[in-house]
Amino acid sequence: MIPTDWTFFLIVTIISGSVQQPTFFKNSFKGLNGVTLRNHAYDRNEITAVYYYDQTVAVVDLGANNELHNCNLIEVYEQDEASEILRNLSSTTVPQLVSFQQMTKLMQQCELLDKIQHDATGISNVVSKGSHVGSVLSLLSGILPGTKWCGAGDIAENYHDLGRETQIDRCCRSHDLCPVKIRAQQTRYNLTNYSVYTK
Repeated sequence: MIPTDWTFFLIVTIISGSVQQPTFFKNSFKGLNGVTLRNHAYDRNEITAVYYYDQTVAVVDLGANNELHNCNLIEVYEQDEASEILRNLSSTTVPQLVSFQQMTKLMQQCELLDKIQHDATGISNVVSKGSHVGSVLSLLSGILPGTKWCGAGDIAENYHDLGRETQIDRCCRSHDLCPVKIRAQQTRYNLTNYSVYTK
């Protein structure tokens, strides 16, 4: 007779194996998923701008006084990913290369805007029914339960997609979207990251 704990573990393992492979085997490239390029023909006081530095592309909507209205940050770890994104975005605007300092400052502003917008929607971190199974599936795929950005890769659909542990998830998202990083067991910038996590 198999104990019920083992039965639950086997069922969850079988389900998770058929539903989703661990994130560390997946490419986390999202492309322009969730990014809507607005048609500003009707709103002449707003423009879309694209800024990039190394592994991060920012697509932002700016108001008449250069205020930030909307922001999407996209990770482009591989050069072909960056080329694809910038080529697609260049049909509507001219992408601008910025410095590391400018990109990190823009990322901080995007983070603040996202928090303000998220808080304004009144979304609460209520634990839903079935979240235990979701947490186990999340953990089996290498992601910390309650998050979408914390762990081996991420399971977020786009920049704005956060788990119910929003504060922790924001921190992990910022780390994941850092413009200069070396993934686990990878070499870049003449350095090798022998760790099991991104540095």
